[in-house]
Amino acid sequence: MSAQPVVVIHRQDDGQWRWRWLSGTADGPTLTSAHGLESLEEAESGARSAYPDTPVLVQVPPAEGPPRSERAGRLVERMLTAVLFWVWVLARVRARRRRD
Repeated sequence: MSAQPVVVIHRQDDGQWRWRWLSGTADGPTLTSAHGLESLEEAESGARSAYPDTPVLVQVPPAEGPPRSERAGRLVERMLTAVLFWVWVLARVRARRRRD
C-alpha cells in the first residue's frame, strides 16, 4: 500500500517560500516549485492551484533570532571589545612596570 501524495510548503534561508510535491513513496519523484515566493499565502495558493486534490502541509520555521548578518556583526563587535579591553589592560600593566 502506498502513502498519499502531499504538498509541503517550507521557507528557505533567504526568506522565500517554496512548495514541493512528494509522491508519498520513498523512491518516488519530488517536484519543487520553479521559484520562491514572497509570502506563505502566495506559496499556499500556488500549491493548491497546482495540486487541488492533494493535502498541503506547511513547515513553520522555528522562531528566529536576528538575521545572520546582524548576529555576525554582534560577534565581531564583542570580539573587538574584548581585544580592546585586553590591550588596555596590558598597557596599564606596562605603564605600572615602567613607574616601578
